[in-house]
Formats: sequence, C-alpha cells, structure tokens
Amino acid sequence: MSTYERHVLDNGLRVLTANLPEAQSVTCMVMLAAGSRYETAETNGIAHFSEHMFFKGTERRPSAREIAGEIDSIGGEFNAFTGKEVTGYYVKCAAEHRDIALDVLVDMLRNSRFAEDEIEREKGVIVEEMNMYFDTPRDYIGGVYESLLYGDQPLGWDIIGRKETVRGAARDTFMSYLGQWYQPSRMVLGLGGRIGDDVLERAQALLAGLDARAELDREVREHLGVDAEPHVLHARERGDQRQLDPGVAVPALLAHETLPQQRMQHQRPLRVRGHARGRVVAGGQSVPGELAVERRDVVG
Repeated sequence: MSTYERHVLDNGLRVLTANLPEAQSVTCMVMLAAGSRYETAETNGIAHFSEHMFFKGTERRPSAREIAGEIDSIGGEFNAFTGKEVTGYYVKCAAEHRDIALDVLVDMLRNSRFAEDEIEREKGVIVEEMNMYFDTPRDYIGGVYESLLYGDQPLGWDIIGRKETVRGAARDTFMSYLGQWYQPSRMVLGLGGRIGDDVLERAQALLAGLDARAELDREVREHLGVDAEPHVLHARERGDQRQLDPGVAVPALLAHETLPQQRMQHQRPLRVRGHARGRVVAGGQSVPGELAVERRDVVG
C-alpha cells in the first residue's frame, strides 16, 4: 500500500496526503512554486516580504494577534519559509484540531488584507532582518556563493531582497506578484500524520474556489552560463571570522542522464559544494564540512 496519496482538484491544485494513523498530530502545509527566482530586479525580496504579510491579518482575523491566538488556543505551531524555488506555510497541531489548522492556513493565503500601515511597519522589521543576515557570516556566505555562481539574475540575488526594493514596495507590488504566481496549478496542499477521513472534502470546500487562471506563456528564466575558469569573490573583511564556500559548477546534466533532444531543456548548472568553516585565530583550524551535490530544477 502506498505511503502517500496524490489528488488533483478541478482547478489544478494538488493535494498530497501521508496518513500515519498511529500518530497523535497532523501537519498541514501549503507549498507554492513561487520562490525568489520568479522576481524581477524591481521586486527583489517581494516573495519573502509577502510571506511576512500573510501573518498580519485577514478579513475574518484582522490582526496578527488574532491569527496567532487561534493557533495558540489549539496548542499548535505555525510558520513559513521562502526559498529560491518555493515558499511554504504550515501549521502543526494535535490531530483533532486539523480543521481549525486548515481554516486558519487557507484564510491567511486567500484573505490577507495587506494593509498599507502594516506594510510600512513591516519594512523596518525586514530591513533589520537584512542587517542581521549580512552580519552573520555563516548565513551570508551562501548568498555570496550563489551570486558568484549565477551572477546578476534572480538565482544570484539574495532571497531577502535589497533595502531599496523592500522600502519601495507598495500594496500594488504584492497584488501583482501574488496574482501572477499564487495560482492553484502552482500550489500543493500537503497533510501528514493522523489526517482524518474527509481531507479531500475539506480541501474542496476551502480551495476549489481559487480561480484556475491560464498559465503564463513565458518560460522561467534560465540559469546563466557557467565559466570554466575558477573565481574567488572576497565579500568583506571584518572581525576574526571567515567563511569559505568552495564549489564546482557543472553547466549541464551528464549525457547519460537525459535524451539528446531533451538536453536543451536542462541546461541548468549542477553545483558541488564543500563547506569549510572556522575561526582564523591562533590555535584555531578550519574543519571541512559536508560535501553536497545539488541540481537546480525549475519548479512548476
């Protein structure tokens, strides 16, 4: 018997379930193919900024306090994350409170207010988060590496954006971005744990009303070509900490991985990364970390 089930609503939204009847809890998550790689230079950071704003109030729950209070009242946990490929929102709670978790989660994503005063207030929060990011070498080095690998295009930009684009965001900026990328065909509703018996019915009731607008005709931006020569980018020098992130970029899939006629669709860099981190002080040493191989694929 399969460990998970996949269903597709009439509007193209996918529902994935992994039932664990012995569990006492459930996780409800909505994932979207709407990460920062889909931004433009003028909207850099809007995917992450939007994630923040979905927690600031809906028509039914007009404040962040009311949203958080409802999840707290069921002993739940909720959060979100933004990546280059995807954005995700989730609630974890006791299984008997699944319907409340789904209702709050979908209400946030469908009915958030994006009030102008909340947008202005949150700009300061994100700029401060940005300052912390740039002041934390173990976090900042990843952005430096991807900037060197991908160059001046969305995959090479910081997910958090730039101060000027964050400060310049208005309500229309969010509405345009969300209307373009928060489409049902780019969404997955996932439930894992003791999920209950009527998941599809609940999904239909909450999400079937999302408009299935036509997909965009333009293709997702391709990765920049990768030079064969080695590069080193020295981002800054301050304090006694150094972060080194060496990697090897391979411009395309190996020939045996895909048919010749398909290769042109897969000219996306592979990267082989090895992390070496440590403190450059007397008696210190850099300890090599994990070696990872990653292929950047287009989501959606």
